[in-house]
Amino acid sequence: MHTVAEDIGPHQLERLVELLTVRECEDLIFALSQPEESIFKHLDRLSAERNQLFPSRRRRSTNHQPPCHSALKDWLQIHGEQIYYDRLSRALQQIGRTDIAIEVGKNINQDKTLAIQRYVEGYHELVNQMASNIETHQPEDLQFTEKKDTCTSLHQRHFYNPSLHISI
Repeated sequence: MHTVAEDIGPHQLERLVELLTVRECEDLIFALSQPEESIFKHLDRLSAERNQLFPSRRRRSTNHQPPCHSALKDWLQIHGEQIYYDRLSRALQQIGRTDIAIEVGKNINQDKTLAIQRYVEGYHELVNQMASNIETHQPEDLQFTEKKDTCTSLHQRHFYNPSLHISI
């Protein structure tokens, strides 16, 4: 499991903070600063009777960045190495911003998928390179048996013991 610092880059952190109102920003800092609530209390709070699907939001001015936004960015940069994304996600849900939690999760998953694809592509290139090196630099004492597609060195055949032969 990776931490917020590992999973969320500075640009994405900036975007996350910009999406919050001043009140949501304050609530998020408070939620992240406190010990995490019991999962049972969390489930009770999310029950159908208490959960508002679409809480009303006011438009906010984007002319200046409130001090809380800077404080939240600083706090996440300082403490991001000790907090896992799922904790941040639950805190965002707790303040009513499940939409941001989902988007950040999607971005993290996309980044991980791209990293895996790059790794796999590099791995395939390495394997192909190794295979072409093997084909061009085969030792003279290497023979291929067509029956099982295995190769045996000529000097190994002198020490072959049928009683030790293991079939795979």
